Amino acid sequence: LFHLFVVTASSTCEKLEKARNELQIAYEGFVQQHRADKIERENQLKEFYTREFEKLQSTYIEEAEKYKTQLQEQFDNLHAAHETTKLEIEASHSEKIELLQKAYEASLTEIRKSHEIEKKALEDLLNKKQESLEKQINDLKSENDDLNEQLKSEEQKRISREKANLKNPQIMYLEQELESLKAVLEIKNEKLHQQDVKLMKMEKL
Repeated sequence: LFHLFVVTASSTCEKLEKARNELQIAYEGFVQQHRADKIERENQLKEFYTREFEKLQSTYIEEAEKYKTQLQEQFDNLHAAHETTKLEIEASHSEKIELLQKAYEASLTEIRKSHEIEKKALEDLLNKKQESLEKQINDLKSENDDLNEQLKSEEQKRISREKANLKNPQIMYLEQELESLKAVLEIKNEKLHQQDVKLMKMEKL
C-alpha cells in the first residue's frame, strides 16, 4: 500500500508539476500577448492622437489665416475710411480758411474805409477849428494893438499937458479922469495879457 501511495503521489506530483509548467507557460504567453496588445493599443492611440493633433493644428492654422485675412480687410477698410475722412476734413478746413480769409479781407477793407472817412472828418473839423482859432487870435491881437495905441496916445497927451503946465481946475479934473481911465486901461491891459497867455496856450495846442 505504501508503495502504491508513493507511486500515486509521485504521479500526482508529476501531473501537478506539468500543470504548473503549463500554467506558467500559459501565463507567460498571456503576459507577452498582453504586452503586445498594450504596445499595439498605445501605438494606435499615438497614431490616433497624432492624426487628431494634426487635424486640430490644420484647422487652427486655417482659422488663423481666415481671421488674419478678416483683420487685414478690416484694417484696409478702416485705413481707406480714415484717408477719406482725412481728405474731407482737409477740404473742409481749406474751405473754412478761405472763407475766413475773405471775411477778414472784407472787414479790413470796411475798417479802412471807415477809418479814412473818420480821418477826413477829423481833418476837416481840425481845419475849421484852426481857422476859427486863428481868426480869434488875429481879432484879439488887433484889439490889443488898438488898446496899446490908445494908451500911447493918452500918455503922449498927458506928457504934452504937463509940459505946457496947464494946471487950471478943469485940467486937474481931466487929469484925474485920465488917471481913472489909465487905471481902467491897465485893468484891461492885464486882461489882455491874460488873453495873450491863453492864446499862446491855444497856439501850442
